[in-house]
Amino acid sequence: MIPKDRFLSDQALLDIMRLSQDATAIYCSEELHINFVNNAMLAFWNKDSSVTGMRLEDAVPELAVQPFIELLKEVWRTGETFEATGMPAELMSGSEMQTFYFDFAYRAILKESGETYCILHTASEVSERIRNSKIIEYKRRKNEVLNEQLSQMNIELLAVNEELSESNDKLLTAKNELQRANFRLFENENRLRTITQQVPVGLCVVKGKEMLIEVANDSMLKMWGLSKLEVLNRPYQFVRPGTDWQRVSEQLLEVYASCKIKTENEIVYQPLFDFSGSVDGVIIIKYRFEGL
Repeated sequence: MIPKDRFLSDQALLDIMRLSQDATAIYCSEELHINFVNNAMLAFWNKDSSVTGMRLEDAVPELAVQPFIELLKEVWRTGETFEATGMPAELMSGSEMQTFYFDFAYRAILKESGETYCILHTASEVSERIRNSKIIEYKRRKNEVLNEQLSQMNIELLAVNEELSESNDKLLTAKNELQRANFRLFENENRLRTITQQVPVGLCVVKGKEMLIEVANDSMLKMWGLSKLEVLNRPYQFVRPGTDWQRVSEQLLEVYASCKIKTENEIVYQPLFDFSGSVDGVIIIKYRFEGL
């Protein structure tokens, strides 16, 4: 037999339970006054030991609008244990409410008369388990959806393959026609470039808001007394500074704004349009007649 002085007192047992890593609380009245709560449970509640002696709904007010208070009171009245797994609870974490998941038990401790003496509340947080379970379930459902989509896609791909097979001949024909059209376009561009260089008038193309000189034919270069290296891909104002730039810039800006041809003495300013219909360049044609 163990000597009586070796038996632990009630207080000693409570002190030991206080150190347990298993979250534990004891409620000693139907109003759920907190008779005992250990550090693990206090951590769940985000509270300190000052809540001892308080009603649970006063100590942890966020529980008042959740089912736990009523469940505990039902356990007190009936004396029947209530257990749950993976149940969500909204609790304070720092200064914000956050959802946690718990496995817990509300176990009624009964007197010999059958009346409830207290409720032993034990809990363990399983948020990570629930999150992992949700991830697994999400992936399972996603895989099901993907499999269904893949099955449908296979059916559609079969149909598409049939259409592609029928379209190959047409595409080959279109490719050949495109090659011929590109060749004709290349020939036309070369022909236009040759004509541009040989016309007996000065011609240049100014592109963009920077007014870069993109094209300048030999006649225009001769009028300016400059070489292609000095002119091409340079802003007009740097190539022809001074009074010529001042006069031409006014005309260019007006063409950009009005989208209309502008003429001035022996110079014609013809707008160039992009695919959207906006002016993105100007052709400058300068006539020089002997004796003028």
